Amino acid sequence: MFAGKTSTLIQRVSRLRSAGYRCLVVTHSIDTRYHNNNEGDIHNDYTDATSRSVWLSSHAYGLRYPTDVALSTLWELHQGELPSNVNNTNYHHHNKKNNSTENEDNETQEEKREDVSTNTELKANKTLLDWRNYSVIAIDEGQFFPDLYSFCSTVVAAGKHILVASLDGDCHQQSFGEVHRLLPLCESVQKLSAICMKCRTREAFFTQRRVEMPQQVVVGGVELYETVCRFCLDQPQKRGFTVSLKQEKEKQEEEEEKKE
Repeated sequence: MFAGKTSTLIQRVSRLRSAGYRCLVVTHSIDTRYHNNNEGDIHNDYTDATSRSVWLSSHAYGLRYPTDVALSTLWELHQGELPSNVNNTNYHHHNKKNNSTENEDNETQEEKREDVSTNTELKANKTLLDWRNYSVIAIDEGQFFPDLYSFCSTVVAAGKHILVASLDGDCHQQSFGEVHRLLPLCESVQKLSAICMKCRTREAFFTQRRVEMPQQVVVGGVELYETVCRFCLDQPQKRGFTVSLKQEKEKQEEEEEKKE
């Protein structure tokens, strides 16, 4: 985080569009922090598609760029029957009906309204956009898409160009989403770094969560996360090890004094 991933994506898309490439810009619908405050939608003259009033927004440089669509799965960008090699479980999960009476009774009216709103938006997205009509597909927040690998592998095989901005690990330095599966398919990979928020001198390739939470996915910015270098990432363990050595030494000195 805070390394300029989205800024780099914005710059590359802008450059390609200025050269006449037809680009489709996609972000994940889970991140609602950067919704457009203006009334109505943002119209993108490059793609003839209306965005869902969501910006791509850079933590690092404060850049904002209108997306074409915000989705929960990438295969929502496919009109008609899905390719035979695609597992459509995730794609259809928003439209599944819950037949359980117990679950139906427990569901609040507000949740029902949200489900209806989500389904309406997904249907609208399908009728508006199809990845096959574009030469470049730019994906932000790639770590959140459960169908990232199947979509990208299919689209690349069709001769399209894909740009993906994504975290490669979570705040516990574990794999995040399907990003690692894309590495064998990539022609180039650029790993960006931020500045360590602890020492403020070294490059930061890692992120820590400021508040302990069990979930892997918790959307937030600087109020929840901080970037750290390798040294500062290991400091708590090193500090604890040093303290334990000091305590052990003091204990030995006390025992020697008692013997004397």
